[in-house]
Amino acid sequence: MSKDEKASYYDEGGLETIDVIKAKLTNEQYIGYLLGNAIKYLCRCNFKENFERDIEKAKNYISFMQKPSDTMRCHKDYVMENGAAAFLKGKAYEYRLAAKDELEESGCAFVFKSEFGDGHFVSAMDMFEHFIDTNK
Repeated sequence: MSKDEKASYYDEGGLETIDVIKAKLTNEQYIGYLLGNAIKYLCRCNFKENFERDIEKAKNYISFMQKPSDTMRCHKDYVMENGAAAFLKGKAYEYRLAAKDELEESGCAFVFKSEFGDGHFVSAMDMFEHFIDTNK
């Protein structure tokens, strides 16, 4: 069964395309591939016909880097510039994708719970820098 239920053509012939790509790349190359695709879908979501589908695709690529959960582990301490939130190295934080109106208002694709409570908007670039450890 395809990892993306809406795109079952990726596993035609019994092999999931993403698994073939992962097998052929180094871990560093594979993480770069996943990050690039996630960024692509996040950058274009406001300019394409199907916002929700692009967000879903970005989340799929992010999920390939993470255990299947709605938490991400912070790999280095991060205090937001406005001081509204703090994230501590080694701790996992709950997150969700921002709703369309939240994304349009804040410009941030993710909403995290932090040490200071709920509802902290985190940009895709900050999420990649502080939450996705590319040095695995």
